Amino acid sequence: RAREVWAKVSREREVGTVGRQDMADHRSMDLQQLRGAMKRDPKAYVDELLLQLRHFDAAIQIFTSRPAKPATELAALSTFLSHVTPCYPKELKEFPARLVGLLEVHNSVMDPTLRKALSEDVIMLRNRRLLPVVGVNQLFFQMFRNHDKKLRALLAGHIVQDIKHMNQGKQNNKANRELQNFMFKMLEDRNGVAAKSSLDVMVKLYRKKVWEDAKTVNVIATACFS
Repeated sequence: RAREVWAKVSREREVGTVGRQDMADHRSMDLQQLRGAMKRDPKAYVDELLLQLRHFDAAIQIFTSRPAKPATELAALSTFLSHVTPCYPKELKEFPARLVGLLEVHNSVMDPTLRKALSEDVIMLRNRRLLPVVGVNQLFFQMFRNHDKKLRALLAGHIVQDIKHMNQGKQNNKANRELQNFMFKMLEDRNGVAAKSSLDVMVKLYRKKVWEDAKTVNVIATACFS
């Protein structure tokens, strides 16, 4: 069924019988149907996956030529591929890192709606352990520099929960040190909003009894009185 619907819309797109907004609505619906079909039977939809991956590549090319413009199709394709990445570990091996790379390079200039969508996709991939804890959270700390209060709240919530979850049971001392050292540097960031947001995260981690070591306590105390 998903394959038939997608073929119909593709034909309509080719002959120009579907308007731009209608096409966007159709595409969103069709990607959801295709996503469900892929999760039920991944092997049967490899060709469709590769087609969507080519669409994603084309959407990135358009986006990078005008990164401040809205990019509805890129957002939709990113979310679609993020959902099906666990079903296609070989075909989508590079996709999570590519998504992080887009945010690393363009997060400060991209459309807020796209930035939020890509951030949520990265969070989804990280929650499925398809991205490393250190790299993702270091990126999110840097994205505190954006003047987008809702985005900062989203990222801060993820950082706290991710680090808390990482320390349940056996602690990952190496990852903790890397993240703590990075966070300490963020407290000295020129961007006051980013520094304050980083401090808020550190305080929350202390209150949740995740980071209670002497160095963290001293850094928090120094930041509060500086």
